[in-house]
Parts: sequence; C-alpha cells; structure tokens
Amino acid sequence: MSILDAWPFYDDYIRFLIHQNNAIKALQIAEFSRSRTLAEGLGIVGPERNAGVSVQKMQGFLRKQHKTILAYWLANDESYLWVLAASQFRVLRLPPRQRIEQEIKQYTAKLLAHSGIEDSDNGQKLYELLILPAEKFIPNGSAVIIIPNRGLYKLNFETLVVPGIKPHYWIEDVTLEVSGSMSLLSQSERLRTETSKKLLLVGAPVQANSEFPVLTHADEEINKVESHFPPAQETVISGKDATPAAYNSTQAKLYELIHFVTHGTASDTSPLDSAIILSPQSDNSFKLYARDIVNTQLNAKVVTISACYGAGTKTYSGEGLVGLAWAFLRAGAHRVVAGLWEVDDRATPELMDNFYTGLRDQGVAAALRAAKLKMVHAKSVYRLPYYWASLQLYVGS
Repeated sequence: MSILDAWPFYDDYIRFLIHQNNAIKALQIAEFSRSRTLAEGLGIVGPERNAGVSVQKMQGFLRKQHKTILAYWLANDESYLWVLAASQFRVLRLPPRQRIEQEIKQYTAKLLAHSGIEDSDNGQKLYELLILPAEKFIPNGSAVIIIPNRGLYKLNFETLVVPGIKPHYWIEDVTLEVSGSMSLLSQSERLRTETSKKLLLVGAPVQANSEFPVLTHADEEINKVESHFPPAQETVISGKDATPAAYNSTQAKLYELIHFVTHGTASDTSPLDSAIILSPQSDNSFKLYARDIVNTQLNAKVVTISACYGAGTKTYSGEGLVGLAWAFLRAGAHRVVAGLWEVDDRATPELMDNFYTGLRDQGVAAALRAAKLKMVHAKSVYRLPYYWASLQLYVGS
C-alpha cells in the first residue's frame, strides 16, 4: 500500500488525459489505482478489472440503483470530479489539493470543537469547492455515492453547508454513502450471500484497563438495539462474556447484522493493529485486531462499529482510511457504519435506536440518514455535527 501511495505516476497521467479531453480513460486510470488490496481480498480480480471501469456498465448499475456517483481525485496542480449517473457523464476541474485539504483541516477542527451551522464558513466553502460545480446534476432527494481521494476520506460530506437564504447541511438534500471504488460497487450483487441469523450484538465489556474505562451508556445501547429483534433471531454477548474469543467462536458469517458497542482504537503506524476493545480473557488479552478481523469471513448486510475512530486514521491514496471499517469490508461485509472521530457515548443509544427502527422498512443508507436528521432537527446540543456526523456509511461490495 505505501509503495502505491507514493507514486506520482497516476497524478501526471490523469492530468495528461484530462488535458487531452479523454475523460473516460482518465477515470479508468484513477479507478485502476483504487482499493486494489481490498478488491483482491474479496476476489474481485481478472481481465474485467484490469481493462478498466466501463462507463456504460456503471450507468446501467446506477439506473437500477437510482444513484449518482461523485468520484474525486485530488492533485497538486488541479483536482478532478467525475459525475456519473444513469444519463450523465461529466468531468469537472477543481482547485489544487492543498487548498481543499486546508479547508478540510480547518472545518474538521471546528466540528470537533462543537461548532454548528452559525459558524459554517469553511463548510460553505467546501460545498462551493466540491459540490457546487456538479450541483445541477444532483437533484434534491438523490442517493449519492462519494468516492473520495486522499484528504477527502477524512471529511463527512453530509456536514457540508449549502449556502443560500437558509443555509443547511447537505444531509438534508441527499442520502450519502462512501465507497472505495466503482469496481467494488459493480460486484455487489455477484458477491451477496444469504445469511441464516439476524443480529450479532457484542459490547458493553468490563473495563480492560484504565485506558479504556467502562462506557456509561453502553448497556443502554445494547438494550435498545436488541429490543428490535426477537430473541430467537439474535445473539447478544455482553459484559465479561464479550471477549475476542467469544466473537471468533460465533460463526459471524451467518449473521445479517453485526453491531459492536465498545471502545475502538486506530493505529497510524500499523493500521491493521487497530482494534475493538473487549473484555479481558484468560490470557488477559482484550483486543480484537483488524488483522484478525480480515481473516474471519463475513456476509453481513451491515456491520456497525459504535466506537471511537472505527474508520481509521491512516489514509492511503489507493485504499483510503485503513482500519476497522476497511477490515470488516475486506472480510466480506457489504456495508460498515464507522466513526471518523470519537463517538459520543451519550448520543449513540438514541441514534442507534432510530437507525434500527428505520431498517424495518428502509435501506441502510436511508435509515442512517433518517436517524441523523432527527438529531439535526433536535432542540438540544445533539443537533451539532460533532454528535451525529462521526458515523459514516462505507460501502464495500
């Protein structure tokens, strides 16, 4: 991954192709560099991938899904945005990488400092830089798949502020998902496998050490989530029983939904050392490492990591953020809900309660959006993006 990340080749070649008015080939080159390790782990290899993404086939996929793709590429001289929908294909030129990433850094700092819509100049600027050029191709109410690049992986596009007489967060206009590549999306139906059990719920562990204190509201979240399913359709592992060994012995591949309620850690130096914190077992170990998660086959419709930094902190140009979310996708989960920053323990029980309520008659993305919108429109501190915007929906295959 680190070797691919250091190559300037893709930037130069894509820029050359754009200036030669060959937008399709430029998209194919950009796509060829994305999520290669993740795709190989899922068995998405062969001549079709190597030949490059087919715009026509992707448009057929998007027509069935009623979705639009915004695929980004950030580079030093200028950046690019491909807009792909059932009847649209455009490439748009954006400002240089440094300008965009500087705005992201400033905006993220504001969000983590509990800023709201009233202090949204960076949020509006990012909307103008990243979305406004494509706005006319994205009707309100659209389902949009974001394919980020570089610093964009650390931005929740839902928080971008649509300017106007009444500024508002973009989540109020669209339903968003994040994906690593078009190749993964186009294989979604081929790789889907039926599951025989509904919910695997793991969390509310006992304190492992002073670094990971007991989460005050973890039991509340466990109770709210499990209340949505009949006992015969769920497996709940909590308290002292919630150990790494217990998860590994559950045959996780049989479950449609998997949910963790606990601490999480991310490693910058070794992303596969990112871990879910569980209860100590007989050898005093308590971490479920990303490197072990990738070796456990999954078929889950969605894995939810209600934990700190579930998405990871180390970004690779080709793979994006590598951490817990990446590991679960590589293990076979179709979607992962994971945090860009520390998830607030007080806010998540209600968010997850509303999320699972929505899953009864909505898709995953729509259900998560509806749960977040309830917080956006709340008359409490939970309306601030800090509380609802950490958790993002990542789409694998």
